[in-house]
Amino acid sequence: MTTERAQAVYHATKHLQFCDIAAIDIKDRLGLGTVAAGLRPLGVLEGDGVELERIRDVLVDHGFHTLVSRSVWSCREGRLDDSCPSLRLLREVQAVPTKRERVLWFCNNLADRKSLKGRALTKKDAGMLLGYPACCVNFQVESDAKCDVAFLNAVIAKVGHDEQSILRALKEDVGVDMPDDVFDFDNVARTDTQFPFVMHVACSPCLDGLTPLSADLNASHEGLAQTLDPALHELILEVRKLCANLRMTDDGKVNSRVKNQIDQLHRTAYPLIRRK
Repeated sequence: MTTERAQAVYHATKHLQFCDIAAIDIKDRLGLGTVAAGLRPLGVLEGDGVELERIRDVLVDHGFHTLVSRSVWSCREGRLDDSCPSLRLLREVQAVPTKRERVLWFCNNLADRKSLKGRALTKKDAGMLLGYPACCVNFQVESDAKCDVAFLNAVIAKVGHDEQSILRALKEDVGVDMPDDVFDFDNVARTDTQFPFVMHVACSPCLDGLTPLSADLNASHEGLAQTLDPALHELILEVRKLCANLRMTDDGKVNSRVKNQIDQLHRTAYPLIRRK
C-alpha cells in the first residue's frame, strides 16, 4: 500500500458525502486514507447510507474489498452482562431494529472481508479490528458499560424492579435523570485537543502520557493527512479544536454557532458535494 493510492482515493471521493455530520465526514476521509496507505488493514463508514453505494463503487475501483452490513457491532460484551444481570433487558431492546441502518466496511485484502461477513461483533471486537489501541478500546467498553448500568438504575428508580415495566420503559425511551459523572466527556474533548488525527477516543493513560499508543497513531495519521492534502491537515486541526470547544460548553447559542462554523469549513473544503 502506498500514499499514492491514498491520495488517489482521497481525490476520487472529494465530491461524495461520507456523513451528514461535517466533523465525522472529515474524520472518515482521513480514516479511509489510513487504510488505503496500509496504516490499518480495514475501516468502516457509518454515514447512515449517505452516498455509500457511490463511495463503494469508487473503493472497488481502487482495489478495496467491501462489505455492507447493518451495524459496526451487533452484540454486547457477555462478561459485562454477567456483572449486571439487568443489562440483558437493555440487550433485548437494542437487538430490535429501530431503523434501516447500513455501514460500509472496506478492507485491503479478501481474507479480512471474509472474516467480517456474517460475524457478530462486540464493541471490543470492532475496536480491535479497526486498529485502535487495546487500552483505549477497553476503556471505551468499560465506560459504555458504566453508562448502561447508570441508565438502567435510573430507569428502575423511576418504574420499579418489575421486568416488564423496565422493558416497556426502555422500548418507549422514557426520559430519566443521569448523573453527570458517568459520562467521560473530558476524554473526548481531550482527545480532540491532544490527538486530533486519531479515529478513537483515547483512554486516560494515553492522554496523561503514561502510554504512547495514541500519540504514536496520531503522529502517523498526521503525517498522512499532510501528504494527502495540506488543506485537509489544517482542516482537521481547526475542526477538532472547535469540536473540543463544543464538548466543553452546554450553552445552546455557543453550540449552534460552533456547529455552523464547522459546517461552513466543510462546505468550503468540499464545494462539489451535493448535500441533502
